[in-house]
Amino acid sequence: MSEIPVLEKRRLQAEVIGPIFKEIHCVGVRDSKRPLLDAYAPAVWIEDKFENALDGLEAGHKTYLIRSSHNAVHEVAGKTGDLICVDGWEDIRNEEAMAA
Repeated sequence: MSEIPVLEKRRLQAEVIGPIFKEIHCVGVRDSKRPLLDAYAPAVWIEDKFENALDGLEAGHKTYLIRSSHNAVHEVAGKTGDLICVDGWEDIRNEEAMAA
């Protein structure tokens, strides 16, 4: 992955989400996120790719799967198990506020 898309992604995340993260890691589309997930103590993991969400669960994280067209087949098939399926960031904010 070239440096320009990574920098652009970080800029957009900061604009859209705000300064709520201590660190943002950008991983290539086909690269595994598992090494990064294993490097952190269990926390909240937010993902829109089903396979990466499962990696988050296996690494011990509370994992949210944001619904999208490319992962809908897994939810329909009942394969989400302990994943928390949500429609977007507002659902996550609400869920985390209730858990606090």
